[in-house]
Amino acid sequence: EARKELYLPQDKKIVLFLHHLSHRKGAHLLPEIIKEFKNRDDILFLIAGDGPERKHLEEKLTTYNLQLTTRLEGSIPNPKVPLYLAASDVYLMPSEEEGMPNALLEAMAAGVPFVASDVAAVREMTPPSTHEFVLPYGETLIFAEKIKKLLADEELRGKIASEEQEWVKRYDVSVIAPRYLALFQEMKKSL
Repeated sequence: EARKELYLPQDKKIVLFLHHLSHRKGAHLLPEIIKEFKNRDDILFLIAGDGPERKHLEEKLTTYNLQLTTRLEGSIPNPKVPLYLAASDVYLMPSEEEGMPNALLEAMAAGVPFVASDVAAVREMTPPSTHEFVLPYGETLIFAEKIKKLLADEELRGKIASEEQEWVKRYDVSVIAPRYLALFQEMKKSL
């Protein structure tokens, strides 16, 4: 249904990049990753977002002749994010730096397996069973290899999806808010 609503093909595996198109978010690495799928007509890289790397990204995708393997969506409104996640098979986050990326939490909550850079809190905020897919920043060939592994194994994707959805519950506002409140009350006592 999500694919139908977004006019996406039903017969392809979809890899989603949903970020600001900036160097910091790894947008410049996308063509290097995607070119490893150049001869695969069963995969679509869906790139949602806009930013300073867009022109460079478009040029590289054209240079590598990857227009049929990719679809650039531009900026999308926040209420449509769940649709894009529901339509995807793998979430891609090749960021150079992050804090605690909400986008990754959203992907896990939607049950979308990910391939992400091992930056900031990514390893700490993801289930240990997914750490095979938390990779050194900039290693585009390894990113492509891990995406291929996930796309080739529907059972593995299903297993990871279930684990992610259970794991991410620990970051729900109903769990986090009382912890913050307790922290603030403790700080107040020490003043």
